[in-house]
Amino acid sequence: MRGFKISLLIFSFGSITANAGVVYYGSSNAVLAAKNQEMFLMGFELGLGNNIPKNKAKDLLVIEQDTTGNPLGALVVAKKIFRCDPPIVVGFPTSHEALLVAKEYAKSGSLIIFAGAGHSELASFGNTVHTTGESMEFSTGMIIDFLKNKFGGQHGAVIGNPYAVFSKNFDDGLTAQIRSHRDVPKLEFFKLSKDQQLGEKELLRLRTGHFDFMLISSYPDECVRLLEQLDQAHIDLPIVTNSSWTTGDVDYLRRLLSKKTAAVYSAALWLPGSQSSRGFEALVKSRFGRDATSEIAYGYDLGIIVGKTLIAAKSDYSKGNLLRTFLNLRCFDGLASGRICFQRSGGHAVRTLQFVQFTNHGLIPVR
Repeated sequence: MRGFKISLLIFSFGSITANAGVVYYGSSNAVLAAKNQEMFLMGFELGLGNNIPKNKAKDLLVIEQDTTGNPLGALVVAKKIFRCDPPIVVGFPTSHEALLVAKEYAKSGSLIIFAGAGHSELASFGNTVHTTGESMEFSTGMIIDFLKNKFGGQHGAVIGNPYAVFSKNFDDGLTAQIRSHRDVPKLEFFKLSKDQQLGEKELLRLRTGHFDFMLISSYPDECVRLLEQLDQAHIDLPIVTNSSWTTGDVDYLRRLLSKKTAAVYSAALWLPGSQSSRGFEALVKSRFGRDATSEIAYGYDLGIIVGKTLIAAKSDYSKGNLLRTFLNLRCFDGLASGRICFQRSGGHAVRTLQFVQFTNHGLIPVR
């Protein structure tokens, strides 16, 4: 709800004070809708509570959220958090949020772990800044391999948004991958306008250029107007997307996607029904009475990671000890999406990536 701001504090004190709490969770809805941010947080609390007794977790955790839609909302939240000299800062799952926070507070000495953000610049802030998201180089490389296997020798349209941080970074990464790969399908780049649509010339080119598939790099909730255009122009090509489509607000697109006869594929970091995910899904069902989502899974994994770090720190919650403990652990098991490892130098997690297809029955793996 735009224009409404939440400052939710989950610990036994009445307001944020210096050294109150150990783990500070922050987010804003500037890019990702508040309901999706809530699912990240829901999963995080669930994962943290799996390792830390519920009453203790309540005293350790501080939550700060901005739901005003302010483009700098993440920075507003971060300023409040960092006044408290926080030992661990987590959340901020979009690249937009993560970059704002990292650029301002990477040198604070706090251990910062973002939930799934993937922008390549996040690898440049040193060993205090980490993300559970995969690197852009890894993601775009895997997508190029998928395109070669699925659409080898065919003609594809890459549609990106130059006004969106993540989409632009993805397209730049894709261009770099094209230079280093052989036998890549022919790819032609299209840019959306500020109103997230194709211009008439671009739409005509897409309609008459004998394209076989589309690769879309924007977040799903930024693609509503584009898919409406394509539907009205009777352009129904297979779509390939990055992992943002398994965490963004795909509900906005369901009406439009249901009209397509061509397949829609996405990279994914979490696969429902997989061996590593079954226990997590059962826990979500029993605790919340609902099915798990990618956002809840990403939040849950981050909660498990933080919980295991706190346990290994043996109640020494100083900044230095928590950072050393995390860097010494590096790899974490028992997560909804399988094993995740981090690099001592900071930046993106090392993890697996798979491809799924959107269906009326949910996501199914692409063999």
